[in-house]
Amino acid sequence: MLITSLKREIKDKEQICQKSQTQIDSLQTQIQSLNETIQLLKHDKDKLEKKVETTKDEIGKGNQIIQKLQSKGQELHSKYKEKSDKVKELERQLSEKSTKIEES
Repeated sequence: MLITSLKREIKDKEQICQKSQTQIDSLQTQIQSLNETIQLLKHDKDKLEKKVETTKDEIGKGNQIIQKLQSKGQELHSKYKEKSDKVKELERQLSEKSTKIEES
């Protein structure tokens, strides 16, 4: 009876050990899979960071172009205003001279 009981206990413990080993194997597989996923995510993160840097550089270049165009636009507007003022002044002088000629 004692031997049967001990044999049964040994068998139960062997089953527990076998289940534990199965769980350990399963967990190791999961850990390996998670590590692979982590590596893939790190690689994707690195690629995205490079894209962000490239995009940031392109935006910076675009902003510089916009600033140059705005400056050029302001410069052209100033030149237009100056020439427009000159034309108005010449028209005024011409009008004055025409009036003097008509009066004479």
